[in-house]
Amino acid sequence: MNGIINVLKPPGMSSSGVVVFLKRLLNIKKIGHTGTLDPGAAGVLVICLNRATRLFDIFMDEEKEYIAEIKFGISTDTQDLYGYITGSSEAIAGENQLLDILPKFTGEIEQITPIYSAAKQQGKPLYSLARQGLDIREKKRLVTISGIEYLGKTGHNRFLLSVKCSKGTYIRTLISDIGEKIGIPSVMSFLLRTKSGEFYLDKAYTIDELKGLASEKRIQDAVIKPEDALLKFRAVNVTKSEAAKLKNGCTIVFSGYTESERVRVFCDGSFLGLADAVDGNLKIIIHLGEVEDN
Repeated sequence: MNGIINVLKPPGMSSSGVVVFLKRLLNIKKIGHTGTLDPGAAGVLVICLNRATRLFDIFMDEEKEYIAEIKFGISTDTQDLYGYITGSSEAIAGENQLLDILPKFTGEIEQITPIYSAAKQQGKPLYSLARQGLDIREKKRLVTISGIEYLGKTGHNRFLLSVKCSKGTYIRTLISDIGEKIGIPSVMSFLLRTKSGEFYLDKAYTIDELKGLASEKRIQDAVIKPEDALLKFRAVNVTKSEAAKLKNGCTIVFSGYTESERVRVFCDGSFLGLADAVDGNLKIIIHLGEVEDN
């Protein structure tokens, strides 16, 4: 079984927990997700199976979209509702304050990686070090927020936002930074990932749906073929002799390209993998076809 499953991760289940669940359900060893969602968050979690795990980097680089709620009045050490309160205020945030400040958080911005995160220091997750009370070096990273849309007020001192961002963006840190900029402590009180690359929430399978498909021996219905998950790349066909060269790591002459382009390569209807076409040459960068799984 090779391919991708678009899972709707439920709140309360960790991303690694989803991987463990599917590993047991499908009885496979080679499996992983392409971008952690906080345990309390829900939404799209892209899971790669067997040979499709070679596409991790491709999918992780994709833009993500979220719906997040910002709650003003408190701050926590985890920047969400699951941590210890580190600050509080009776101040009331106004819609106009929020609307005025949001444009300052679009484009390329700098974030400090939260100490309760899966980012690593000397090979260990920061959340593990934080729980042990060990010193954590401040880590800064540049991320890109391509858009923030104000969706409305949801309650007392609570507002809903839609965020489009690059990989590596911490939405709870963004929420915390927005509150700091306004001058009122804030936390992320809700998070839903609605899109990851070309994977959408309305096409995601719940845990119960996957259990049902497995019990009916129809789990393959939920598995997207690698070539169908990469439709943004143009398809090209090669001959059998050219395919043999590509499989052996060779570059072949491929005319008709004046600019660099990444393409899906097929031979007689069989998907070989992703290749880079540069200056009239074609070379496979990720092999996905006709390779035995261990």
